[in-house]
Amino acid sequence: MTKFMPWLIWLLLTVLMILPRRWPARRKLYAFAGAGLLILPYHAMRFAVNTLSWGSPPRFCWLAAQFAYTCAVFLCGLAMLDWLLFPVMKRFPRVRRRTGGLRYRFLLAAFLSFLGIYWSLCPPRVREYDVELKPRSAGAGGTLRIAAVSDLHFDPVYDQDYAARIVQKLNGLKPDVILLLGDFSNTLNGLSPEVLAELKKLSAPEGVYAVTGNHEYYPEGQENFQRLTEAGIPFLCNESAGLKQGDFFLAGINDSRAELEYPAGPNRFERTPLVRKAVKNIPPGKPVILLSHQPKFLPFAAENHVDLQLSGHLHGGLFPGLNFGFELIGAAPHGLYSQGPTQMIVSSGTGIWCGFPVRFCIPPEILLINVSVR
Repeated sequence: MTKFMPWLIWLLLTVLMILPRRWPARRKLYAFAGAGLLILPYHAMRFAVNTLSWGSPPRFCWLAAQFAYTCAVFLCGLAMLDWLLFPVMKRFPRVRRRTGGLRYRFLLAAFLSFLGIYWSLCPPRVREYDVELKPRSAGAGGTLRIAAVSDLHFDPVYDQDYAARIVQKLNGLKPDVILLLGDFSNTLNGLSPEVLAELKKLSAPEGVYAVTGNHEYYPEGQENFQRLTEAGIPFLCNESAGLKQGDFFLAGINDSRAELEYPAGPNRFERTPLVRKAVKNIPPGKPVILLSHQPKFLPFAAENHVDLQLSGHLHGGLFPGLNFGFELIGAAPHGLYSQGPTQMIVSSGTGIWCGFPVRFCIPPEILLINVSVR
């Protein structure tokens, strides 16, 4: 979807903001070209780095291109809002003239873009959950302290300094186990040696585990599996692992993007997600925690007697209010959900999505989950 976003934004700006204005054709052509200058540099740099394997431009170039593209996205949103509210606002022509001018829209879009980049660069906050699981067998019990993070999306802006902040925060929580819930990079060099050096510092008594996200199956992320494994962070690919001498079990599944990119193949990285396969070696009655990048596997988790699922993927809904739209179509953008006895916690993540490369009013977060079986 990311590859279509710039063209969609450009089309909407043309249809909603440029063509309806009473401008001469030459001025409309200049405005059309200006919209392209806002939109294309960010994606052109990503294409050059990911496809042509060019060296990465300086960080300030990325930030400038990110700011320009986000301005275009907000301009598009303001134009759509004006179009939707036109039947109401036409009754107040003076107000519409004052607020509908291009100058005001540009200033507002620039301000919103600045805020979005500021939020995306803020240190992650810790969101804590206390989860009580019902014992499935006699004598089952115990506690587990989990630190989890999703959607890291490393790139030239969200680099080793960003990684160092997250690693320090995760280690500082003193968890029993650290879980990485997929989507590790936006660019081919996102998981650079410097970033990997920071991730190697992750430390917990029960270890560090990861699962793949959809970005691990895009060209820029297909080496993430090997890089993280070599850094000592194992992936759970339709597999399980025991914790605390078998008191708890982790299970992890590949992201569903594997079904499109790798419909067959012997390599475990290429397997499609199967909750049943992930939990088959877990002794009956043991508490099971499933790592799944996408929340949509909750029904399968419930069918296979998973106690708790941890997910990410939707970045908290991207924008305030959109979370309700996601929930209307059955998606789970953020928070605590349940299906029968199976509970699910969805993180809003820490990084940014290239189609909307800011975090607007949804700050980055790390999960701290205190699990108890009583």
